[in-house]
Amino acid sequence: MLVRDALKAVGWDGKAPAWPPDVFAYVAVLLSRSGAYTKVVDRWPPSRRSADPSKWAADVRDVARQWRQSARAAKPPVAVTRRWRLVTESLAISMSALPRHKRLVEALLELCAIADETCQGLGVPGADGATSADDFGVTAELLLLNSGTLCRKVSPSAVRVLPKLHTPQVGVTLRSLTHHVALVECTEVSCDWFAIPGGPRDRAGMNLLLVPWPLNVAPDQFRAIPGQLENMPDGFGFFGFEPRVGDNAVRKLRRLLDAAQALVGDVHAVVLPELSVTEDQHRQLTREVVHKRGAMLIAGIAGKASAGRTAKNFFTIEMSTVTGSPVTIGPQAKHHRWQLDSTQILNYGLGAHLNHKTRWWEHISIGDRKVAFLSMNPWLTLTVLLCEDLARQDPVSQIVRAVGPNLVITLLMDGPQRRDRWAARYATVLADDPGCSVLTLTSLGMSRLCRPPGFPSPQSTIALWKDAKTGGPREIEMPTDADGVVLTLCAEFDQEWTADGRGDDRTTGFPVVAGVHPVYLQPR
Repeated sequence: MLVRDALKAVGWDGKAPAWPPDVFAYVAVLLSRSGAYTKVVDRWPPSRRSADPSKWAADVRDVARQWRQSARAAKPPVAVTRRWRLVTESLAISMSALPRHKRLVEALLELCAIADETCQGLGVPGADGATSADDFGVTAELLLLNSGTLCRKVSPSAVRVLPKLHTPQVGVTLRSLTHHVALVECTEVSCDWFAIPGGPRDRAGMNLLLVPWPLNVAPDQFRAIPGQLENMPDGFGFFGFEPRVGDNAVRKLRRLLDAAQALVGDVHAVVLPELSVTEDQHRQLTREVVHKRGAMLIAGIAGKASAGRTAKNFFTIEMSTVTGSPVTIGPQAKHHRWQLDSTQILNYGLGAHLNHKTRWWEHISIGDRKVAFLSMNPWLTLTVLLCEDLARQDPVSQIVRAVGPNLVITLLMDGPQRRDRWAARYATVLADDPGCSVLTLTSLGMSRLCRPPGFPSPQSTIALWKDAKTGGPREIEMPTDADGVVLTLCAEFDQEWTADGRGDDRTTGFPVVAGVHPVYLQPR
């Protein structure tokens, strides 16, 4: 494939691009698909007699400021057009040979850096709660809201460009080259980006009330269901989980919130695990948590199966803006089905209801895949995943790794969240690269139901925390007689560096645990 063909494959129309995210998309595709991005570690910055290497990053930022001021007028600085001209003079070069063309590689790497600096702060509310105020920022964020990409001319069906929060500090990939924008080539997943100011805007902390419902799960809630894959061999089947609805969920959560607020003050968010509430319960809880209390509600929701249709397994994020307007993010459905194998059936004690010699697939459909990001302040952009979506590397994890949100919350229907189990392994991967803080949360009922060999007593490890700064993973227990746990987070700021030697002035926020507080409804 030639350079010309690679550019046309992502929608280049043959004209000189002027919009910074479009330029980033084109050069990032060339660098990524040719592997030329690795040349940044050979020698950098480019050697020029008139250039002072120590001033290269400052020069890049100067060009970026000029470009940002003129972006709406479609007049890139001369430094940009000169480098792009070198790209257009190289259209007949093959992609496999591109890394051997030093001047072209240098031009691509510098265009990547300049475009990245031009896009600083896009999609992220500032310290005052406002998003970008200049013409370029307003236009870019409207594009992001409406089409799930910062690009103007590059279609999201080709590649997407999204805001970025973390720059990997280990290894060398294309993601190592930018602080502020990410290239996403996984086009089968739609991306929603919400910049909604909320929560604490400083380092004072954020309180999450973890509510590990259901508190009890019985084996007979798991049942075999006739499947739809008629050509599958023996040894495969489908199972469903039947939630048992209590009639006092709202009253209990109201008391739990009162107790939590008396203990820690403001509760900024309430988090419930996968399949923890029904759709009717969720509507009632939203009124109590969001409309009355002004907190955010993140909840895994179980939708009943109907005649000829599978059950639903999804979550939503419910919150209010600073003006009090309600916002719903989602619903976002699970991207991968749970498969119960022999070991899990025996550990959960389900053998009387599900044959342990059969592999049982969760009886849900897999609809259109999407992932949402919620940016609330300079140190907190979060995304939420459902159980297997944390472990399966395709397709959503590619996007999560590219964007590097500060916080990843994973809602589980799983056993105890011990550091020796699968969730801890995958949380560690995201904490190492790109640097996300990860919270996993399961129900107390599922934690207690799981009795693997060597653990005869019920376990109450409902959550696990892993971040890039404080070690871990850290197990979070639900003490006997407790009804919830408040997890207090604060931000630790640190410097991150791109592979081309640009720092971020210690603006990258790492949420870390600043307190774990059990909440009791009964006096102790």
